[in-house]
Amino acid sequence: VSVLLPFHNSSSTLDAAIRSIAGQSFPEWELLLINNASTDESSSIAHDWSRRDPRIHLIEEPTIGIAHALNTGLKHATGSLIARMDADDLLPEGRLRAQLSWMAEHPARIICGTDYELFEAATGYVRTPRIDKACRQRLLLGSCHCGASVMIRRSVIEETGIRFDPAFVHAEDYEFFTRLCAYGEIGNVPMLGYRYRIHAKSVS
Repeated sequence: VSVLLPFHNSSSTLDAAIRSIAGQSFPEWELLLINNASTDESSSIAHDWSRRDPRIHLIEEPTIGIAHALNTGLKHATGSLIARMDADDLLPEGRLRAQLSWMAEHPARIICGTDYELFEAATGYVRTPRIDKACRQRLLLGSCHCGASVMIRRSVIEETGIRFDPAFVHAEDYEFFTRLCAYGEIGNVPMLGYRYRIHAKSVS
């Protein structure tokens, strides 16, 4: 599993985000830390982690915006599955293993997310639609996934050439899913798989 984690001036939260990935019981992952034009200490934090764990890689190629950063991560990913993570959030233990099992049990499905929990400035639990039909119905109105909780089959991305479109600022994940779902089934694992930090600089 290749975990894509773009970061921009995230020095106050990046260490905790990386630590939550390093603490996963499923060990077969690589973490791609993609520097998205940071000017604070984020890059130093990412560099320290990359020196300590050979599964963690810092990518310093020039990127402007999260869509560019995610596409850079896709270019470097080597795993058969792509997972997402944001630099200010947390990954509950067991998420990667549960999503991997779900994908193995449902070979026709190409994207799966999870439920998620809000924390810090706001709290709450968000239940996502489970099956393909319910997810497609939700896509008519908005995203059926928490964008940073997803796992995607890399083979579909490579075969279709679909990438994140920088023209859709703050909606690049939603637009990406609407195109990718034409090539297979989508769904969400019924579990708390993501902790979404709400703070003053949150985009959503």
